[in-house]
Amino acid sequence: MATARMGKATLENIMKTCIVTGCDIKYLPGVKALYNSIKQNGNTDVDIILLAHGEIEDFADLPNDIRIIYNEETHVSPSGGEWKEQIPAMYSRVLIPRILTEYDRALWLDADTIVLKDLTPLLEIDLQGCTCAASLPAYMDRSLNTLHYQLEEPHLYPEHRDLKALQAGVMLFDIAKWNEAGLNERVDQLLEDNVKFKFVVQGLLGMAVGGDFLELPYEWNTYGNWVNAVGLQNINILHFVGGIAESPWSHKHMLHQHIWEQYK
Repeated sequence: MATARMGKATLENIMKTCIVTGCDIKYLPGVKALYNSIKQNGNTDVDIILLAHGEIEDFADLPNDIRIIYNEETHVSPSGGEWKEQIPAMYSRVLIPRILTEYDRALWLDADTIVLKDLTPLLEIDLQGCTCAASLPAYMDRSLNTLHYQLEEPHLYPEHRDLKALQAGVMLFDIAKWNEAGLNERVDQLLEDNVKFKFVVQGLLGMAVGGDFLELPYEWNTYGNWVNAVGLQNINILHFVGGIAESPWSHKHMLHQHIWEQYK
């Protein structure tokens, strides 16, 4: 699938873009590795921002060129699926369009991702009028790529049965379009209504946009168990998805662990 790009001169003259991730102290090793991979492979000098959750001293040894914003949280960060406790750091990405209005675009990268190639094609992608871009959640079983599967109680929302779901680990936001579309208010309402999602913030964002997002090729968000199918040589961003139990800095035996180890 080809990635449409804006003209480079146009982007440089008009767009102000940043890369954003988020973590608490448990995911700090992931942020360090992600930062190193961006610097080595991303071919970009856009601002890198961390939405940090914890004490200032927890993040004292991060590189000085990471802009840190502390403890910006949604009013509630509901648990769901295997996440039995609220995790504010996971939900912080939904605040990007509200708190980073000085930017035109923001690329969210989960702290358990590693950038393997030039990010320019993604940062410059033509969003075709959409508020955001993301890949679908499932590669092996495409039947899982609907909001119906993301919901814990899908029978309550039959109108969402066939809407496509998104994978929220790599998301490009058009901040002005998101805000103009009233999606912050939509997110707030879903949180207020306590809609239950199997994959927490991922389902929340998918339901908020209602299937209306630019679909990214899987090369921009490849799970470890998809590597053989996608082809390592084709992968731009590798995502070490392990749920709440596994991470490459704590589990040590994840698929393609050796790749993450190069950047820690």
